[in-house]
Amino acid sequence: MIGKLKERKEDAKDLWRMLDADIKHVNLDWISASEGEKFVEVMTEFVYKVKGLYMSP
Repeated sequence: MIGKLKERKEDAKDLWRMLDADIKHVNLDWISASEGEKFVEVMTEFVYKVKGLYMSP
């Protein structure tokens, strides 16, 4: 199962590249409904990353 998930993640990255988009804008994680703490961590990190990409110096 893990192999399939990694393969799907790479497929998504390849599609993003084919669209000539910056890979920094892609974040793909599989989080179970029972992993609330992990969801909070991933989303918090993502928000900081996006803010860093778009905030004016």
